[in-house]
Amino acid sequence: MTNNNTWLDQLTQNADVATVLLAGLPQTADMWYSVIANEPRLRVVARAVAREDLHAKLAANPQILLLDALLAQGPQDLADLLNGLQVPLIYVVFPAQIPDADFHAVQAAMRRDGVKFYRDTANLVDLVRTMVTDAQMLQRQNGASWSAELSGARQVLPVRLVGVWSLAGGVGKTTIASNLAFAAARRGIPTLLVGMGAPDDLPLILGLKPQPNITTWRANPSQESLKAALQKRDVVDVLAGFPDMLSAAQAISTPPDAANSLRNLADQAIRLGYAAIVFDLPPSMESVAALGVINLLLLVARPSVEGVMRTVEGYRTVVERLGLENLLHPQNLRVVLNRVRDRIDSKSFHDLANRYLKPNNPQAAFPPVSVSIPDRLEVGQAHDRGDWPYLACDPLARAMDTLATELFGGASQPPVGDNGTKRLRIKLPF
Repeated sequence: MTNNNTWLDQLTQNADVATVLLAGLPQTADMWYSVIANEPRLRVVARAVAREDLHAKLAANPQILLLDALLAQGPQDLADLLNGLQVPLIYVVFPAQIPDADFHAVQAAMRRDGVKFYRDTANLVDLVRTMVTDAQMLQRQNGASWSAELSGARQVLPVRLVGVWSLAGGVGKTTIASNLAFAAARRGIPTLLVGMGAPDDLPLILGLKPQPNITTWRANPSQESLKAALQKRDVVDVLAGFPDMLSAAQAISTPPDAANSLRNLADQAIRLGYAAIVFDLPPSMESVAALGVINLLLLVARPSVEGVMRTVEGYRTVVERLGLENLLHPQNLRVVLNRVRDRIDSKSFHDLANRYLKPNNPQAAFPPVSVSIPDRLEVGQAHDRGDWPYLACDPLARAMDTLATELFGGASQPPVGDNGTKRLRIKLPF
């Protein structure tokens, strides 16, 4: 089962969607996201979790800013910040610990329109409705669609943080992740491939060195350190994963707001200009942190009854047990059926998965199968030679191109040569 409406279409071709930047402490931003995610007329394009992070994320050109007043250093700092912003609509939420005097002082210091102030006791659902109404009014006043900036030279598209994952080993996750990154990079999209294995297979199959790797960055989590930790294979930039289980175990306990957390890694990669970040996720605890960072998930499955059960369990892990249903909307989960022979086709796989899923959750709908990839000997042979299976196996290449179109768009960027000499960069929210 395939879906002709790509994620790019859903995000960029709907003129009734206003873009939102969330700026608040991680728990606050997560709570806001959980409510806004249920409003189809709003789309979160970036999140800032610190004052110094806000200006970088404003490059996403949001139409709406939802701001936690605690990100500022005080009433004067907040007033100066708000007066200097070019975002058309700003909504500021003041937590209870901020005195009423400061609340009123910031209001009195406003020298611009389009800013509204709320106490954190305000009904967030009502606030979201106000945001939609204000955005509709602004659109009518301007006489242009909200997504007008998506056309022409000022093209603005959301950054794709893609996780490729399965609870089962040996299903071809690394093959899918690496060749998807290759397909994206060939389209001129600045792409970073991040390994998370322990030990990681990416250096082996891509002919790279085991070091530098992700531990290089974790020891000194800065943008310069990230650049130093990257290796390049043709048009793809690669951050190799963990060299051993011990280093991976140390990373598992990293708080999500730590300097060397995966969330900060993703933020730094975005600031470096990457528009597509593909995480190759192992079927182990190292993946939990990444599942909380990504905004698109590919579940890789084998076409068997066991494959169906493992994939359904993976879906439940993400949506029900980890509580990520608001970070990974149903339309942002896809299934890749890999190494297909004659056992189960895409439709049978999807029907069987729904049958396993619905007894425990009758309202759930299992994600569609985006692509079905046949089991071909040349894929393994290409790996053994250190080549890209994308260039050796036409069915795999077609599947990766289909996925790349769904995730990253199809015609906006021309293909490039394998040496990357014609690689183009596009303006995306980073």
